Amino acid sequence: MKVLHLLYQSLPNLKGASIRSMNIMKAQAEAGIELAVLSSPFQAPAGTLDERGCEFIDGVAYYRSWNQRPEQAVSATGSGWRGRASKLIQWPSFARRVEEVARAEAADLIHAHGIFYVGLAARRAARKLDIPWVYEVRSVWEDNAVLHGVYGKRSPILAIIRGLENRATKSATAVTTICDGLRVELIARGVDPAKITLAPNAVIPDSGMGLRAEDGTFRIGYVGGI
Repeated sequence: MKVLHLLYQSLPNLKGASIRSMNIMKAQAEAGIELAVLSSPFQAPAGTLDERGCEFIDGVAYYRSWNQRPEQAVSATGSGWRGRASKLIQWPSFARRVEEVARAEAADLIHAHGIFYVGLAARRAARKLDIPWVYEVRSVWEDNAVLHGVYGKRSPILAIIRGLENRATKSATAVTTICDGLRVELIARGVDPAKITLAPNAVIPDSGMGLRAEDGTFRIGYVGGI
């Protein structure tokens, strides 16, 4: 089985989202699943790309669609409404890139890691190729946008974003999310409960972290956003 993962942000960015994605893919590889990755136009590569626009990280093929605009990189801040509008304009070319890579890799399934930008691109490609797709929801994106001051609580853009997120979650073949609170939220938005699976954040017990760490081990605590 071959799974194409669509990531808004990925390695080499070391963020909670990219680390979770990396560990999900490691677990799938250990289960015998073949993997490939395509990142959004806003994720810079880690190194030199081959003629396919691809590089390898930990043995996994990472296809890139980097637009070479550092001010729009996922690591950049304060892009403003013009920058966000420019990102949306680039969606059709990204959606075509998703279909191109899915065909080249003969993907059996597409796994889109939220947000709607990659979710709706996965939906388009999956329908064209007649394959299933999974949408992974890790947060209520529009609430985060208000929390970080990107939009005001009454911004009409929030309603648009909410509608796009709902379109992605409702149309996915299956949905996975990280906690019961998000599962309840998705059901309230009209997502079929039967297609929602919980995949909570976790630790790797044999990695030398947590309670199994030996004395003298250097420990790092991680606190996610709530």
